[in-house]
Amino acid sequence: MNYKWIRKQQKKIAIIGGGPSGLFMYKRLVESKAPNFEIEIFERKDYLGAGMPYSAEGANVEHITNVSDNEIPIIYNSIEEWVKIAPKEILKKFDIDADKFNEYKVLPRLFFGEYLSAQFKLLKNVAENKGIKTNVHLNCVVEDITDLPADNQVEVSVKGQDKALFDQVIICTGHNWPKNMKVKSLIISIRHTRPKKLR
Repeated sequence: MNYKWIRKQQKKIAIIGGGPSGLFMYKRLVESKAPNFEIEIFERKDYLGAGMPYSAEGANVEHITNVSDNEIPIIYNSIEEWVKIAPKEILKKFDIDADKFNEYKVLPRLFFGEYLSAQFKLLKNVAENKGIKTNVHLNCVVEDITDLPADNQVEVSVKGQDKALFDQVIICTGHNWPKNMKVKSLIISIRHTRPKKLR
């Protein structure tokens, strides 16, 4: 068998952003029926899954999700199933009893972030078993993406690293408010959503 030929046929796919949207994109790729590609994930933080909304960047301990477990799509396993195998220190940190947990619980946002991070790891194992190679780049900033139509490729520029070429690039970046803009943005949002007086 000509392994060099097989290797050459494999596409290189980049996912820019390793938060919730990147996680769902990764799930779609891993579950696809044609695993003839390699995946590289670029994330500016030092962890995958939680993104801004479900990490300390966008949530505090008292913040909760606005939906319960039964309303959240299953990624690798449900939250109720994951709680049974979750590290004990995480359950203790959020005061969650695995024996009393049910799918109708509303969750702390930071705990949900832990779940999303764990789902990335579980999906990565599935990918490896299917022969899909995944390279994860943490603590990196993608500075530019350049389409090269003549070569049918896309160039990704990462700060402090060599440029890399891909067959496809999927942008899954979320949003992040600068700290000094949070209060101002909130005030603007409130002003825009305030109902006008009836005449």
